[in-house]
Amino acid sequence: MMDRGAWFDRHVNLLRVISLVIILAVVAISSSRMIRRHYSHGDFGVYVHAARLMVAGRNIYTTPTRPVAEGGLFYIYPPLLAFLLVPLTWIPADVSIVLWTVLSVALVGWVVKAFYELVANARFSTLTTRNRWVIVFFPVLLTSRFILQHLDRGQANILELAILVAGFRLADRGRPWLGGGAIGLSVAIKLIGLPVLIWYCMQRSGRVLLGAAVGLAAGLLAPALLIGLRANAFLLRFWLSTCVIGGMRNGSIMPGLAYNYSPLAQLYRFFSPAVAFRRHGHPYSLMIFQLPMPWIHVVDWAVRLALAAAIAAYWLRFRNCSKDAFNGGYAIICVLLPLLFPTAQKNYFVFLLPGYIYAVYVWHFLGLQDRWFRGFSTASFMLASMTTPGLWGKFLGDVFDASGCILFGAILLAAAVFRGADCLCKEAPSTSRNHAAALPGS
Repeated sequence: MMDRGAWFDRHVNLLRVISLVIILAVVAISSSRMIRRHYSHGDFGVYVHAARLMVAGRNIYTTPTRPVAEGGLFYIYPPLLAFLLVPLTWIPADVSIVLWTVLSVALVGWVVKAFYELVANARFSTLTTRNRWVIVFFPVLLTSRFILQHLDRGQANILELAILVAGFRLADRGRPWLGGGAIGLSVAIKLIGLPVLIWYCMQRSGRVLLGAAVGLAAGLLAPALLIGLRANAFLLRFWLSTCVIGGMRNGSIMPGLAYNYSPLAQLYRFFSPAVAFRRHGHPYSLMIFQLPMPWIHVVDWAVRLALAAAIAAYWLRFRNCSKDAFNGGYAIICVLLPLLFPTAQKNYFVFLLPGYIYAVYVWHFLGLQDRWFRGFSTASFMLASMTTPGLWGKFLGDVFDASGCILFGAILLAAAVFRGADCLCKEAPSTSRNHAAALPGS
């Protein structure tokens, strides 16, 4: 009987053709869905709309994509993202949508390759053809629900993830200034990358932190090249006062539960009479019992602080362990990022991709047999991805989403990374080294 390796080698060309067809279909379908949204073109349309306003010298934060009553959206990010997309305002909108989708798909492939090389400390090109397919296919499959949702909306989180991974790699390879600069630049695009600095604060990596400060400053100042320093300063002040400080002041306002899967949103669903979801106009509640609103926010902050502390705890626990164990910290950071903010849409969970890359690496390449690690990994996928409405229908899918399956799936993936690293640390104590001292500038 032909073994699996021989079967794979025999059919690899067919698999390549099938994969190419699937990729082209994904690009075509996602682009088509955005193009058909004539008024907004998804989140990507919001970014390009802001870029056009910037070119016209107008306030990019006060004009929605269309009237708010008709579902118009406001741009809410720092000016840098709009500035970076200015070149896409020079070409037809439909073409820019296709280019953005192609870029996002290409970046997914690059993130898999780059993150594998980071955690494995080995070149992707040295893998056998079969193992290359394993490390690409399974992590992408496990996060496909969120990748597809991201592509359909034209979001920027894949770009954000790619820049963060580039920063991790540069810092890990002895280029802390550039690594920190990339991380700072990512924060200037979207604030979701800010908690990454916890990791480098724990390492006392001054060069990475200074590089991040320089990258952040450069990113915030870059739009001045187009609109001038005064106009850029005005936009930054407006963004800070309206989108950041104003958003914090409005923290007592219930987040949009129809699209939000953060810990705060889940607390509202379980401990307030909020409508968890609607089906055919009928409201459904999942309240277990009611808590006062201030209590909900106290618990939310406690949860988020605990998750942030988990990043620091990972460094403390595994700083003297093998590189295979220590490098799981980069996966922990990415997995927890969507959970550290009061809003987490489905597309934010593309940040689970590095976590699944690490899980596949430990499971398949290192051959870890620990039942808890494998159980956490499997349960994470079952909760986060296998509860999609595409498998269960819209009603049950809404029930699963409103019940926190995505949130708990992410937490289980973090638990899998912790468990895997703990097992690796116990199995290979002789290979341990102080990683805090390994990074230049630490």
